Amino acid sequence: MDVVNAQLVEECARRLARVVTDFSVPADALEAMAAAARMLASARPLDRGSILIRAERRLQSLRSAHTGEAVVHAEREFQLAVEETLVALMDKLGRPFVWEPRLAVRVVLDTYERSFESWLLRGGSEADFVASSFVHTTLPHLLEELSTRRPAEDPARTEKQSTGFV
Repeated sequence: MDVVNAQLVEECARRLARVVTDFSVPADALEAMAAAARMLASARPLDRGSILIRAERRLQSLRSAHTGEAVVHAEREFQLAVEETLVALMDKLGRPFVWEPRLAVRVVLDTYERSFESWLLRGGSEADFVASSFVHTTLPHLLEELSTRRPAEDPARTEKQSTGFV
């Protein structure tokens, strides 16, 4: 299962990197977050198969005292694979994370996974998750709250700072 999980992580990272690279940021700030959330969901960072593999692996580890570290390592690898891409997305949006990126990404991934899992448990199609209230409401709000706008450059202030007069 660990080998399959590693392959899924690599595929997910490639899909996310591709859609982030191709993402065109809308001019409207509110639409930008909504578009980013839809774009992330359309890249399918998780699917039914990956949820099942990860859940089964965690369950096996909880039943055995000897395999927990491998699961923790696999979860960490998944987070690291996604972290670079989400940081790049937030930079592209001009909204760096206000929290340590590792923590912010963990919050995004955990809420995404729980919402996706809930969607599947209620009979939703994985292909239709992009239409969920999580993707349209919660994820854009979460991305906005975990980040901050970069201050616009004020040429007068920059000039004053460079001369030492503020």
